[in-house]
Amino acid sequence: MQGNYGRDSINFDIIELASGGMLKDLEQRVDEEGIYKKGFLLHKYIITDFGKVRGSDACIRYV
Repeated sequence: MQGNYGRDSINFDIIELASGGMLKDLEQRVDEEGIYKKGFLLHKYIITDFGKVRGSDACIRYV
């Protein structure tokens, strides 16, 4: 993403999907390299079965 606004907007959407049960948090680590924001947590997510069903309902294709 170019710029903080776009990056943080996507981050907000991911947090909302996780809080709604569509994504599951698998792993966390501190961002020591500055991939996202140095010193902040990085999360790895996986789409849940519920997320796949809801995505399918919304006509989203997933692999």
